Amino acid sequence: MKLSISFHTIVASMLCAIPMVVATVTFNVSPDRANCGRGTTITCTNPSSSAPCKGNFNPKQNVIHVTGFQSGCHISLYPANNQAGGVMQRVDAGTPASVCATPAPTTTAAFQSYGVYCS
Repeated sequence: MKLSISFHTIVASMLCAIPMVVATVTFNVSPDRANCGRGTTITCTNPSSSAPCKGNFNPKQNVIHVTGFQSGCHISLYPANNQAGGVMQRVDAGTPASVCATPAPTTTAAFQSYGVYCS
């Protein structure tokens, strides 16, 4: 009995065996500036520059703490819904940080929306 396997079949089976790496960025937000690390958890899976993870906050948020990191990623925070009003703050999501990001203490502004972007 002759067994015939094509090159394409071998390549396809090898590609299926390669584990896929899932990029995940996780962060907590809270409307209370004192609640660093507590509040609502947001998880963005496989964000990229062409397909970022975006959303609106309701209510507005005053603190963000990145808890799950992905190299080459950042979180842009905006003062209006749907990533409008210009970036208020950009938070690096590529390395661990022990500090919480908040709007400038002299403003009454708060974060209304976000976008997670990875290069």
